[in-house]
Amino acid sequence: MLPYKLRWGDFEEEKNAMKAWAAELSLQLAQARLRVQDLERLTEVRVEADSQLNELDLELNLALHRAKEAEA
Repeated sequence: MLPYKLRWGDFEEEKNAMKAWAAELSLQLAQARLRVQDLERLTEVRVEADSQLNELDLELNLALHRAKEAEA
């Protein structure tokens, strides 16, 4: 048996430390969510840019092919 009865106030320092830790984790989680959103937006932009690049590449190849045909 413990030599004295524990009271909630005996753990005030630990409780405050846990609250600070929880607040820090909450902040880190919010920052991670923002980074995920940024990455999702960048992925969308990249997919659109890839699509446009493919279209331009096809147009260029077609123009080169037509230029070669015109020379022949």
